[in-house]
Amino acid sequence: MIANPLVRFFEQKIKIRRKAGSAIVIIAVLALVVGLGYLVIAKLVSESAGFISDLPNIWKGLESDLKQVGTNLTDFYAGNTGKCIRYIREACAVYR
Repeated sequence: MIANPLVRFFEQKIKIRRKAGSAIVIIAVLALVVGLGYLVIAKLVSESAGFISDLPNIWKGLESDLKQVGTNLTDFYAGNTGKCIRYIREACAVYR
C-alpha cells in the first residue's frame, strides 16, 4: 500500500511491469535498511573501540582524582579535629 505510488510510477512512466516494480521497491527498501544498520553498527563498534582504548587513561585520571580528594579530606580533618569533636558533642547534647 505504501509503495503503491512508486510502483505506479514505475508502471506508467518507466514501463516496468507491476510485479517487477514491486520487487524493485522491496529490494531498494531492504537495501536501505541494511545500509543504515551497517552504518549504525560500524559507528557503534568504532566508538566502543575508542572507549576501550581510552579506558586505562580514564582509570588513571579517576585514581588521581580520588587520591586528591583523600588528601584534601585528610588535610581538612587533621586541621579541624578539635572543631569536629566539639561540633559532634554539641549536636549530641541537644538530643539528650
